[in-house]
Amino acid sequence: MYFKIISICGVISVISILYLLTQTLIHTSKHLSPINAVQITLLIVVCLFAVLFWYISKTEKIKENILQQYSQIKTIIDDTPFMIFLRDVNGKIIHANKYFLEVTGSKNGNIIGQNIHSFCNPNKLDILQKEDDEVVRTKQPYVTERPICLNGVSGWYKIMKYPVYDKDGNVVKLVILYENIDDEKDLEERKNTFIATLTHDLKTPTIAQIKATDILLDQNFGYLDCKQRELVTQMQTSHQYVYDLIFTMLNTYLYDNGQIKISNEEIYLNDLVTNAVNHLSNSYKEKEQRIIINNNCTSSVLADKSQIQRVIMNLLSNAIYYGFRNSDINIELTENNSQVEFKITNHSKYIPADRLEDIFEKYKKSCNTRFFKTSTGLGLYLSKQIIDAHNGNIYAQSDVNETCTFGFSLPII
Repeated sequence: MYFKIISICGVISVISILYLLTQTLIHTSKHLSPINAVQITLLIVVCLFAVLFWYISKTEKIKENILQQYSQIKTIIDDTPFMIFLRDVNGKIIHANKYFLEVTGSKNGNIIGQNIHSFCNPNKLDILQKEDDEVVRTKQPYVTERPICLNGVSGWYKIMKYPVYDKDGNVVKLVILYENIDDEKDLEERKNTFIATLTHDLKTPTIAQIKATDILLDQNFGYLDCKQRELVTQMQTSHQYVYDLIFTMLNTYLYDNGQIKISNEEIYLNDLVTNAVNHLSNSYKEKEQRIIINNNCTSSVLADKSQIQRVIMNLLSNAIYYGFRNSDINIELTENNSQVEFKITNHSKYIPADRLEDIFEKYKKSCNTRFFKTSTGLGLYLSKQIIDAHNGNIYAQSDVNETCTFGFSLPII
């Protein structure tokens, strides 16, 4: 239609120009012989028709290119493994791809002009309307996931809604994509089952081993000399490490999948520091290290006690493990008007600046490989996830004089 209008306008323009030129020749014909006037007129007519022919050919070429591009885009949309349709803000379907027609059991001629709400569960119409209103109001895409029943078949779908604007920037249409994610949901459920089973099957015997070493250290089965006590203590430390590793892996997985719920309560960091120091006393005493606590913090924070305790335990255990033998480990608690800060400094190998940049990323470790502890590299990553979930900040610093500092801050209640 547009091309026909353009062609007609072009012909009218050429005729108008021809008419004006003819009138000009009539007024000036007294200065020309009849033969010259006819020759000039014919020349102008030929030139004008040549221009018109070029104009129409160019228009047809543009039309052909646009139709070809439209055909290519339509083929891509139809062959996309998503349900895609275009609708106005009132829900009337303007266009739908082949996959949408197949899933809904519709024919293209029958579905165009219908309201999309006729294909939806009546109980979900309020949800759909709220989503549409959100797109129109914010003029931003909207993405969600939920189970949907289409043509009698239920499944999980990822729903993506994209606004289409008019020349004034108002949302007049919506492009909707439905992607079936049954396989992803099934895989997620399998992973959840696997992680839960794995952690349970590993956790139960590990706890039993820790309890058994407690009984041995209490000498309930007889006296232990120094070498025996040292051996059992090492066994207990190894069991405790495995136990902590299991929980680190589990919590990392849960944080990555958004399945951790923060249970906030009023806590004091000094209490958590004391618990961590007591829990790891055997570790730092074995390396003849001294822990010095400088507490200048009296304010409490609203946080998940067990999660923040895990962060402090992780930072302290790293400071002990990587710290030099017979050295000091300084823990400092401070506060200002808006936040409290935990900072732990030890004497250990220098960490280059380029390593500090990604030290809190998953599977990254903190020092040169020959000083690595056998681990998953998840401890610092999990610590950052926990602090971020509490709207806090975690950081790492290292000095060429072989002192390293790790710390975090949390907002005061």
